Amino acid sequence: MIKRLSLFFIMMLIATISYQQDPLMLSFSSAQAPNQGQTFDVDVRVADFDNLLSAQLFVLWDSTVLEIDTIPFISTDLADFNNSALTLPEQTASMVKGRLRMSWFAFDLVPKSLPDDHLLFTMRFNTLGAPCDTTSISIGDIPSVQIEVIDENFDNIGAVADPMPVMVPGTDCGGGTGNQDGVGLIFDDYTTGVGTNICIPMTVNGFDTIETFQGSVMWDPDVINFTGVQNLNLPGWTQGLFGLGNTDTGVLTFLWFDQTGTTPVTHPDGETIFEICFDAVGAAGESSVVKAFDGPTNIQASSPAPVGVRDHYTEDGSITIVTDTSDLFSMTAENTGGDMGSLVCVDFTTDNFIDISAIQLNMQWDSTILSYNSVTNLNQDMQIFETYFNQVNGGVMRFSWNTPDTGGQDLPDGTLVYTLCFDVIGDCEESTPIEFVDFGGVNIEIIDGNTQSIPYDMNNGSVT
Repeated sequence: MIKRLSLFFIMMLIATISYQQDPLMLSFSSAQAPNQGQTFDVDVRVADFDNLLSAQLFVLWDSTVLEIDTIPFISTDLADFNNSALTLPEQTASMVKGRLRMSWFAFDLVPKSLPDDHLLFTMRFNTLGAPCDTTSISIGDIPSVQIEVIDENFDNIGAVADPMPVMVPGTDCGGGTGNQDGVGLIFDDYTTGVGTNICIPMTVNGFDTIETFQGSVMWDPDVINFTGVQNLNLPGWTQGLFGLGNTDTGVLTFLWFDQTGTTPVTHPDGETIFEICFDAVGAAGESSVVKAFDGPTNIQASSPAPVGVRDHYTEDGSITIVTDTSDLFSMTAENTGGDMGSLVCVDFTTDNFIDISAIQLNMQWDSTILSYNSVTNLNQDMQIFETYFNQVNGGVMRFSWNTPDTGGQDLPDGTLVYTLCFDVIGDCEESTPIEFVDFGGVNIEIIDGNTQSIPYDMNNGSVT
């Protein structure tokens, strides 16, 4: 009797597994470029649309780059799929831009199927972005409406899609503007969780004997909401010199000048000039560009005569919202403190270190407050050696590591990876962030055991 029951349950398990259905697959494609001021058509195709009863999801994009206009084509091969199944932003109660809702249901309760690579509908966008602006078209959910695809067994099989990158054509599109001569205003790419707060730095290059500095920053307020600025890294710079009147529309301005008239400022390349903070209010999968631009206040940096106004360039960054950062690989720099003239050490720990084969990152601090002394507590399970660290300049340390056999390695949460020690050379009450940054053409990158780059969550520390 026991053997029969065991065989019965095994057969039921096999039957259950055999009937598990692949998630609905969506793909995006276009036969044209998104030229500024023109329309841009994107086809939405489906695969694995097998015996489904309903489908609900959102298509997402950056509304500062693209604005949806119409749906010029809808497939007639799917019963009950028509204009009412697709809701444009202005047709919703919230009127939030950058989202199209798809909601379909088989009213006769008979499961429906479509062939793979079937063209389901076409979206027509107006291209609002400037040359070199970027976004991606993807699917996702919002806090109140989750992705839900129901099959004939009334199981939610979900939906997946590969995001479609979109760039408005332009010249010298290198993630910003200009030819990288002069003063650089630089943002990097970051990920954060739904509903979290994130602060990202604007870093500078070529910041040599600068006596005035001004400009504007823009972002998509439907995805991230401005909460403040911090770590202002110029003498006499206060929050009163930031224009915050238009932050609800995604624009901030800034202004600084040498109040002494005789002491222009020089910063090393990659130095943080200030941090800007946001709440992630968009849905998982949404992304916002963050960039310096000629807005209400034009970008300008100047040096004392006879040099005057300097050339400048920008590099755009982004903030992408993910469903849950708690499952992402993470590195955390400790928050600690030390007395003037003392030695202070900062621990770097890791969580979700699962099937990791390589790490590449840069750590940055204010070199007028801390002077690098040494690295210690090298994790021997990872076989880390001092040669894996390279001090790029007085305020940046690079760490590069990989497993000897390129296979993935696992470590427990909270594992100490290494410790950096510094001499405190700054004055009392000064502080500096210890930040993970992209620097000098070397970006943060985490590689798994399949040699694939994976998302990550870097947690900055500080020394006070």
